[in-house]
Amino acid sequence: MAAAATGACDFSKPSAAAGKEATTFSHEVTYHASCEAVYRALTDTYDLSRMMRAPATSDTKVGGEFSWMGGAISGKYTVLEKDSKIGMVWRMRDWADQVYSTVTIALEADGHGVCKLSLKQDGIPVTDKFGNGGTDRATKNGWKERILVVGLSKIIGFALREEDDE
Repeated sequence: MAAAATGACDFSKPSAAAGKEATTFSHEVTYHASCEAVYRALTDTYDLSRMMRAPATSDTKVGGEFSWMGGAISGKYTVLEKDSKIGMVWRMRDWADQVYSTVTIALEADGHGVCKLSLKQDGIPVTDKFGNGGTDRATKNGWKERILVVGLSKIIGFALREEDDE
């Protein structure tokens, strides 16, 4: 994937958001589904496209790049532990150049067909590259409304419980 597809961000360097105003978001959702199904839905190109109702790509390997929602979100995988953990450097297209956040998704099975997803995203900028505020709220709402609850429910089944850091 070309650098332009990932917002021309050099993911090997520290984020320019370090030291600037940034927020953290944590969220937990429990699904009546296997962790295998949840992991696949969050890494498989076909499932991502269906879930987000927009083009997606996913080179599912450490260092592999992804692009969601037609390039509105992009990044690289930093950790891929099958059915248990996904780590990413992650950015939105309208964030300032070289600004990205880190996302960690942990999946925990209860042994009874239930999977608990714990997401933490660090380094979410408060403003976009145009100086508009609310970027942190938009990011949180996107995860909750478009991906974790509504999106995943379309692919794997309804969420049983949701817990927020707010």
